Order: sequence, then structure tokens, then C-alpha cells
Amino acid sequence: MTAEVLRLPFVFIPDGAEAPAAWRAAHPDAISLPARLVWRRRDAAGVHIQTVQDRRPGARQLSEGGLVTLRRLTRPLVDREGQPVIGGSGRPVEFPSTLPPTFFVEQGERLRNLAPEVLLTQLAMDLVKFRHFRPWDAQRMDGEFFDEWVDYATVAIGLYAAAAGMPLDGILRIQDEYARWFSDFKDAKRDPVYRHLRVDNVRNTRLGYELYHSGRIGPQ
Repeated sequence: MTAEVLRLPFVFIPDGAEAPAAWRAAHPDAISLPARLVWRRRDAAGVHIQTVQDRRPGARQLSEGGLVTLRRLTRPLVDREGQPVIGGSGRPVEFPSTLPPTFFVEQGERLRNLAPEVLLTQLAMDLVKFRHFRPWDAQRMDGEFFDEWVDYATVAIGLYAAAAGMPLDGILRIQDEYARWFSDFKDAKRDPVYRHLRVDNVRNTRLGYELYHSGRIGPQ
């Protein structure tokens, strides 16, 4: 899946202020943005990342013109009842709009219809996509790491594996072996059973299983 990228005119305005009326009339789409998104502007000073809370971009100074690249709307993960999902870190889980939870559920469930002789091959091909910077790595995109999606990355693995009918211990051991060789969690607390995984990794994978098996999150 490709990143969600839009090219729109933008204007920097003080928080709570309005863009000039003439500019708003000329660029209606630019002030009709979703309520919360992650956007980045590249210029001579480098990459600026800001989370927009208002319907309009907010900033410290007024400066008309230019283009802004909007990437990957970040959305709160909620269950079928609209209740927010709390991740292993204790924070509400957020996810990139290009990799919604229904996607991982549907990818997992499709394995249930495969013949046994092709099932393991397809499963192996799928799991490779969760590796660092691969298409299903929800916390790393376009060569960048996104801290706000750390919980979701392993919730997504749990959703996929549960939907595919994999045993929880099986997917955790696969993650543990991968982390043994390719992850560096520094001083983060490790799980006592899956010793190369952070405690939060294990909690989030289990959470993905609970969300799927309880019906709180399912296919589209």
C-alpha cells in the first residue's frame, strides 16, 4: 500500500485565527482539512513536523502561498462500539490511515481459504511484510520512524495472526526470534517469557488477538 499523499495550497496562521478571506475563497480545500493529521513541510531549514488540532493549519506566523505535502492521516483506533483502544504503553492507540485494522484482519482471514499446500508459503510471504520498513510495518514508512504508531504496529500483527488462525504463542515466538537479531530496545523492560521483546510488544500482540476474537474489531 502506498502512503496517502496530497499536495494542497497552505497558509500559516496564528492558532485560532482565520486565513485571509480572499485566500480562503481562492483555496477552499486548503482550509477543509481533517480535524487531526500529521503533516510535514520540506524547505531549506529541513523537515518540520506538526500535529494539527484545528480544522485549519496553525502556526506562529502569517505566510501565504506555497504547497504542503500531507502524509498519512493518523486516526484513533476504536472498536465496533466506538470505544478507544488503549495500547500496551497505556496510551490510546493511533494508526496510519493507509494501514487500517480492517486491512490486517482481511489479510489474515484470506489465509483460511487456502489449500494446505500453499498456506505456509503464503504465510511466510506475509510475515516478511511486517519486517522493518516493509509494506506492513505500521511504525516505519518512507525511511522514517513514527513513535505515535509504535503500539499499533504490534496490535496489527496480533490482528493479522488471530484472523489467520495462528496460535498466539506461535506468532510471539516468531516476533521474539526476529527481535533477537534485528531489534534494539536498549533499556526497555523485556517480557519474562519472550525475552527479546518489550513487555509492550507482547501486550499489544495479545491485544490484537483479544480485539479480533471478541469481535471488537473485524473485517470491513
